[in-house]
Amino acid sequence: MRKKILFAASIFFALSFVSGCRSNGKEEVSNATLSKERISHSKGFGRGNTDFFKVYEAEEGLEVFQKAFSKAVKQEGIVDMEEPEFDLEVKDKEGNKQEYHLWIGEKDETSTLMKAEDTNTIYSVLAKETNELIDLIE
Repeated sequence: MRKKILFAASIFFALSFVSGCRSNGKEEVSNATLSKERISHSKGFGRGNTDFFKVYEAEEGLEVFQKAFSKAVKQEGIVDMEEPEFDLEVKDKEGNKQEYHLWIGEKDETSTLMKAEDTNTIYSVLAKETNELIDLIE
């Protein structure tokens, strides 16, 4: 009986370890459903700019940001970035507000997102989503 319990516990821990490894460090920037997105030119780290030049509340524009956030991949390592290009203020359906810094890539290149309160972690935005973000920001 003791061997069966030990065997079952070993299987449980092995499966937990494998499923943890399989996530491959994928951590979403935000998984909340967005209701508003505001964009401004950045004034630098820790200085959120409230002089917004674009505001999105329609589903079409928000879909692009939602997809970019959900597909962004957390990057491991030490973050040493230039001053951000854009600041994003995001509100979800529950009214929670989150601020981000955005470095937009060229067409068909990746972009970078950073939560304003966590300057030690960045997230890479895929080229396809970068192209869509460029279209929204221009």
